[in-house]
Amino acid sequence: MNLSPAKFARKRWLKWLDRRIKPSREIRLDQSKIFIFPSRYGFFYLLTALMLFIGGINYENSLILNLCFLLVSLFIISILHTFRNLSGLVIKAGNSEDSFAGGQSLFDVILKREGEKAHQALNIIWHDNESGAKDVSDQFETKTRLILDTPTRGLFKPNRLKIQSTFPLGLIRAWSWVDIDMNSVVYPKPLQGELMQDDEADHGDGQRKVSRGQDDFDQLRRYQVGDSLKNIAWKHYARGQGLHTKVFTGYQSESEWLSWDSVSARNIEDKLSILCYWVLKFTEDNKLFGLSIPGTTIEPAVGKAHEKKCLKALALYGIDSSASGVKA
Repeated sequence: MNLSPAKFARKRWLKWLDRRIKPSREIRLDQSKIFIFPSRYGFFYLLTALMLFIGGINYENSLILNLCFLLVSLFIISILHTFRNLSGLVIKAGNSEDSFAGGQSLFDVILKREGEKAHQALNIIWHDNESGAKDVSDQFETKTRLILDTPTRGLFKPNRLKIQSTFPLGLIRAWSWVDIDMNSVVYPKPLQGELMQDDEADHGDGQRKVSRGQDDFDQLRRYQVGDSLKNIAWKHYARGQGLHTKVFTGYQSESEWLSWDSVSARNIEDKLSILCYWVLKFTEDNKLFGLSIPGTTIEPAVGKAHEKKCLKALALYGIDSSASGVKA
């Protein structure tokens, strides 16, 4: 397939970058990874110095020539300081949060310094999102959170991020393109739809007592961050007995199964989106359920961990997760 000159040049550029700056969870910037070039203001600065030099030669004015040489000296010193500001900086992958298709995923990038050397006015650009000026001076490391769009289901691996600085004078721009080897799982976009009764599903005949129901009061336990305010035992708190939360129980069928055949949609993405909706719904209702899709069967369970496991299975359906490097 013939590529346009622009696409061909970009492909060659990315291959060269892959050889020069290899993907890693932690990258230390050195001379081989830093690019440096005059900024827009730097070019105007050099043009001004050149005009002063021509004027000083033309009018044989030593004061103008001395000013020209001073400007050039400052420019050369700026090159050294701008390069030094990036040199030795360590860029480390932090946490990433999963998201739904059409939403946004959070990525934490950690900037670390070595020894007492400070790094100032650093700017991270990733998928057209900018972090703003960040300093790594008073603290040993600085965490930067970037929000990236996740348009499609699957494993989202962002392209290389660009870290740059024009410190201290803004005349020189030093930057690097690094791949810190981060990814996030993008779940299908929830789509409300009907579930058909699956005759082959193995539903339990009995009932199972579950916590976090709303039927019968069970016990009091100490308050935990995130507990609903409506379940707090305010009378006990008023008596000076501390902050406690009321725990209720409910009863539900032994198990529900979300299966591939229980969704009537023909489009694969619609099937996955409807199953995603019911995974979220069953978890919200604290139902015991399992998931069965081609190639994957998840035994019935309850809770957020089970929800995440099911959503991940839906997100990676038809995708070779081992080849993609996604972590379990």
